[in-house]
Amino acid sequence: MSSITQSEKSLNSMDRYRFLMVLNAGNICQEYQFVKEVAMLWLANYPGDLFVKYHQALSYAKLDLQNQAFDQLEQIVTWDPTFLEAVRDLQRLSPTKSQQKLYADLVCYLEEKAAPDNKAEKWLAPLWSARIAFSQGEFDLALVHIHEAMVHNPPTALPAILHLKTARELGNQDMLSNLSEIYHQQWPNCLHINVIRALVEMDLGLEATAVERLHWVAAHDTAGQVIEQLMGVDHPFKDLWPDRFEICFDLPIPASVSAYLGWNRLNAGQVKKPTFAKNFVSQPRSPQVSSSDVTQKIQTAFAPPPVIKSVQAVIPEDVPLRSTPEKWASEEDLEEIRGAFSKIAKRLKKPELERADNRFPVYVVMTSKGQLEKFYGPNTAMVIDGLLNELVSLIQNLPDWGASLFYPDDPEQLAPMGIKPVIGNDPWQIKLALADLDQALAKRGEMIGALLIVGGPEIVPFHNLPNPTFDDDMDVPSDNPYACIDENYFVAQWPVGRLPGEAGPDAGLLLEQIRNLTHQYQKRSKNSKTLMLNITTFINWFLQIFNNLGSSLNQNKSQLGYSAEIWHRASTEVYKTIGDSKNLQLSPPNHANSIHLNGDHGLKLGYFNLHGIKDGPDWYGQKDFSSFSNGPDYPVALTPTMFDENNSAPKLVLTEACYGAHIIDKQCEEAISLKCLDTGTQTFVGSTCISYGSVTPPLIAADLLANTFWKKIAEGLPAGYALMQAKLLLAEEMIRLQGFLDGEDQKTLLSFVLYGDPLAQHDGLQTMPKALFRFKSYPALKTISDYDMLSSSDEKDMPKQVNKQVKKVVEKYLPGLENAQMSYKKSKGFAGSKIGSETNTDQSGAPERYVVTLKKSFEENQHTAHHHFARMTFDKKGKLVKFTTSR
Repeated sequence: MSSITQSEKSLNSMDRYRFLMVLNAGNICQEYQFVKEVAMLWLANYPGDLFVKYHQALSYAKLDLQNQAFDQLEQIVTWDPTFLEAVRDLQRLSPTKSQQKLYADLVCYLEEKAAPDNKAEKWLAPLWSARIAFSQGEFDLALVHIHEAMVHNPPTALPAILHLKTARELGNQDMLSNLSEIYHQQWPNCLHINVIRALVEMDLGLEATAVERLHWVAAHDTAGQVIEQLMGVDHPFKDLWPDRFEICFDLPIPASVSAYLGWNRLNAGQVKKPTFAKNFVSQPRSPQVSSSDVTQKIQTAFAPPPVIKSVQAVIPEDVPLRSTPEKWASEEDLEEIRGAFSKIAKRLKKPELERADNRFPVYVVMTSKGQLEKFYGPNTAMVIDGLLNELVSLIQNLPDWGASLFYPDDPEQLAPMGIKPVIGNDPWQIKLALADLDQALAKRGEMIGALLIVGGPEIVPFHNLPNPTFDDDMDVPSDNPYACIDENYFVAQWPVGRLPGEAGPDAGLLLEQIRNLTHQYQKRSKNSKTLMLNITTFINWFLQIFNNLGSSLNQNKSQLGYSAEIWHRASTEVYKTIGDSKNLQLSPPNHANSIHLNGDHGLKLGYFNLHGIKDGPDWYGQKDFSSFSNGPDYPVALTPTMFDENNSAPKLVLTEACYGAHIIDKQCEEAISLKCLDTGTQTFVGSTCISYGSVTPPLIAADLLANTFWKKIAEGLPAGYALMQAKLLLAEEMIRLQGFLDGEDQKTLLSFVLYGDPLAQHDGLQTMPKALFRFKSYPALKTISDYDMLSSSDEKDMPKQVNKQVKKVVEKYLPGLENAQMSYKKSKGFAGSKIGSETNTDQSGAPERYVVTLKKSFEENQHTAHHHFARMTFDKKGKLVKFTTSR
């Protein structure tokens, strides 16, 4: 068996020493993207391995992710202030001279080479003297020097650590107890202080508290480098740390790394192992970073691979040298390879693998720097920028995802990536900038995996797309084009969410949403998820699952379904995917003053199938004329004022109401969507304009979208992926049934947007979701809008059979629309556009279908009018094939 085959087999299971060999080789070979990915793989299993986190931070720096590198190094030094290599790199990467000076002084202290000069910080010289006295056993003198250092308020935990060690050597239990409590309050994340505090708690008889603290230390220092530094390798708490570190390694290894390790040779040879310090756990060492090293910019596709001078190829004597030029694969060879992959994908019963884009996903947080400053002022814009950088840093440190803050109108940020800045309020220019960003990420082996738009339409505008239906909307505000590279914006390539603000100069709502989202990602932080090491966390996790199970058995307590009475049959079909259909609330008889919004412990899910209007804040019910119920025909069912601090909105809301997500020029009290986001809603899904749905099953348009969305949520998908797949499945179903997307199909796909985090999960578990497949391309979709058809308002042009059927439908389902304004359209063949291809027209000329649109307005008062639309589609024989009404 060849050595390469043996190495591949052994890599399936990899221990820590072998992993560090690979990691070190990746750094030497300058394969920094590979280093980043393998570090992330290791940290997904052992999130508290400080040495690997250090190498991950170095890879960030080499990949021009300076902010993420600096933040992670600072975090490492917060945990272990004695980590010399991390402090050195902080000195190198510090953006300001004052920070460089601070870390230079810390390096001076940790290296122990030369005493600090008179230019050093005032606390450094007495601390240096204190350490000398401590090493010589003069503990009382050490205390004197430590007190001198403390007078100058040092910005590091190093003096506190030495103070605690000195107090322990003196055997002064009272002093040690008081100091450990004080210093733990000041430096709660310092591992040294936590270890010493745990020892104090054991001496005080608080064994349970001490063990819990040591569990926390083990979770944040998986390799045990700090406790071994303090207490030696054979410390008495070794049982709290893993005996063996091992992962399943399934990442491809770059050729240069394999060459360096000798794993690409067919003969048996010796592998030159990288040199590590013997006690690399307690005294971590990394490859030295010279002062000439600079961050590597994004390389172009034609950049030559790095030359590794320290590696020489070993050529066996019995293998002849190649005398002819290397032959590259031809296009026929590549096609054969693609065919082989296609067969493998089909054999695995996963044909989607053929079109999957397997680059590493990046969560892109996008906003406009210029528009933020214009609407909120430079100071508020700076605050928002700081919060977004904090959010991005949190996501960056989570497994399986990268993160990036993207300003498409900021030349300074875009220049290193080779992207030209665009006008911040031009949606199509912003879309093109996103495509450029995806290309720039591709050079690092990354791709856009999810997009969060920060700001309402005044900051990052909607795309105002042509309205495909013959109704009152001039256009369709949509975020769909931001979800794809090409013009096929009916089908998204990645999930998109938006954090909207309210109209005006007050950024309060936007800031609140950013802070809430940051809090959610702090919960998701892998550093706090230590199920195997932290018993309390494991118990809490188990109880959370148990509570979720209880919630699923008592769905009426945490879900709310609320529908207009006239649509109760379609709404029941949708609502039963998340709750008991018997608990669906109807309006009438319910109205704004009678409906109970809060469950026993707050609502998790809210489904609303009510009427909405463009110029008013409320949502309305509608009487089912066949039920003979009392009260107004259109009772007010829901108002923004119904949600407040005492009556919080559901965590996840989907509404089919017309204009349910309409927020242009709206304040919180003028839009239920904004009010929900202000009072507890994390995810809001709705339509920006008129939406259409079924009166009875089978479900179509908004009802079909809602039904599929709730099913995907129940399967545990994040909200953005659930909406993305619901749209995709709606398109697939209508193409299957009709062969094309008609006007209401298109409008449903375009108008429904998501406000909130696209990766928000509503399964009760605070975990970072895996990225789903992103396809490189989608097949073209045939579309027919109302404006592709021949139009007429004369009933005489309508076939008698069609006219007769219209009257039957109105009489049975829409008794209030007898005198409605009617328009009539007919198409020949499948005349229409096909996204990504040429128009296809049936040459026979025979009418294939007829679309009848009814419109009628009902004035409730001088300020409020309900505009109703009903659409009926008939085949050439006059058979009703589709029937929708506006919401």
